[in-house]
Amino acid sequence: MTFGHSPAQTQAGDRTGVFELPAREACVREARHRVHAQLGEWKLGPDTCDAAALVVSELVTNALIHTSSDVIVCVLREEHGWLRIEVTDQGGAEAGPVPQTAAADQEHGRGLLLVTRLADAWGVVTAGNGGGRSVWVVLRTVEA
Repeated sequence: MTFGHSPAQTQAGDRTGVFELPAREACVREARHRVHAQLGEWKLGPDTCDAAALVVSELVTNALIHTSSDVIVCVLREEHGWLRIEVTDQGGAEAGPVPQTAAADQEHGRGLLLVTRLADAWGVVTAGNGGGRSVWVVLRTVEA
């Protein structure tokens, strides 16, 4: 499984979708909608669509809560039975994302645990100059 080449280098049959959202609370719902629309257009199965929408929802929420971003960018890339999701923020967070165990009465703190359970792999690429980071997730796809 190889990822990371630019959309211009995408091989025949591979598919890429990109969208940019203003960093506002309503963008989480919009992100879920766009993921469902894009993956539905690609005829990926409902389990893949639902898992990807949940992952994007959690990652966009984290970017909203933990960074000073004005814009959040999401890239969806389907290649050879795998879906790579990248959510990129503009930085401002003190630390990188780390799964936590939240107390039963806490409202937040479970998002990355969900991502970890759903993903075949995930990680973070940091710009290094405080200019933001991309959290990427890889999911196996199922066609409808």
